[in-house]
Amino acid sequence: MPPAPMVSFESFSIDKPVLGIDQIRDVNPHRHEMELIDSVLFLEPDAHQIVGVKHVRDDEFWVRGHFPDGAIFPGVLMLEAAAQLASFYAGLVVQQGRRMVFGSATNVRFRGMVRPGDDLVVMATIESVRKTATRSKAQGFVGSDLVFEGNILGMLI
Repeated sequence: MPPAPMVSFESFSIDKPVLGIDQIRDVNPHRHEMELIDSVLFLEPDAHQIVGVKHVRDDEFWVRGHFPDGAIFPGVLMLEAAAQLASFYAGLVVQQGRRMVFGSATNVRFRGMVRPGDDLVVMATIESVRKTATRSKAQGFVGSDLVFEGNILGMLI
């Protein structure tokens, strides 16, 4: 049985983001096809939790080649979206002015598919912050269906 969402779906709305792409760009360096978080839907610094959304479009670079006539958002990009969300949180709330890079992913499990037209809701709880690294738990949902979960290590540079 999949775990419960880290953040209740009643706590946020896809239609009412709390931070937009401009605020994300102020912290994260990703641009163009590597921007994998479109907005932040929930931010709770006291609980070290953040929720973001990636609107998966049919004109993205991977669609044409990742199973033509049945595109599936690659799992590695789901993990990258989770890493970007955790990086944004760390840069905004914890390690202001420092940049984070993806260090590793562990205990990853993919439980469903994400397709063009879906909204991938990514949740992260930052579990520890050190001088050189942060550790986070992440989950991804399409609707109320858990599509991935795992642990993300971010290395501060």
